[in-house]
Amino acid sequence: MQPIALAVDVMSGDYGCDTIVAGVVETGRLAPAPIKFYLCGDKAEISAALRRNNVSEAQVPQTFCIEHCPDAIQGGDTPGHAWKQKSGASIIRCIALQREGKAQASISAGDTGILLVAAIIILGRTKGVRRPALAALLPTIKKQSVLVLDVGANLNCRTEHLVSFGRMGFYYAQRMFSIDAPTVALLNIGKEKNKGSKIIRNASIDLQKQCRSFAGFI
Repeated sequence: MQPIALAVDVMSGDYGCDTIVAGVVETGRLAPAPIKFYLCGDKAEISAALRRNNVSEAQVPQTFCIEHCPDAIQGGDTPGHAWKQKSGASIIRCIALQREGKAQASISAGDTGILLVAAIIILGRTKGVRRPALAALLPTIKKQSVLVLDVGANLNCRTEHLVSFGRMGFYYAQRMFSIDAPTVALLNIGKEKNKGSKIIRNASIDLQKQCRSFAGFI
């Protein structure tokens, strides 16, 4: 079986390299299918963390490939500054590996703004997508979870952005959960048609035209 290839920014998050490497190693041991990890970050720190997690040298090139990243993102770095001055940072390198076809997905717990800017510049956007969106699966009392877009990437959205989020969520749920027509709804302050801002009401009108399973406000 061909392993899944994941690029991981191990220098990100509140607890840094040790904690993320430990999680990666545990994931590799528990995963039902083989995974190849590209670990992006400081080579010395990653190697030490792998040793502390009892990873043998033989496993490193096959399962845990180290991608040394000389640059480090600081708390005050803006997305524009990071992209121009720190292109060798782990958060950017892991997305680049995806663009190069070495990794099927990239994972980072780093700065959201830098992550989104890097993803837009390196990976681009699918036709019809105005803005990227962060998505989260929320559990429900039913067996099927609910996919929520957007959960933090965008502070101010126009009507076309909300419509785009709805369409992205529809196609994602359709492909990932094998649902022919996933239900799409707009989060609002009430279910009545006259509730919410003009932007939300207009988005509802457009989604009604564009999405065959639009269910209105929720």
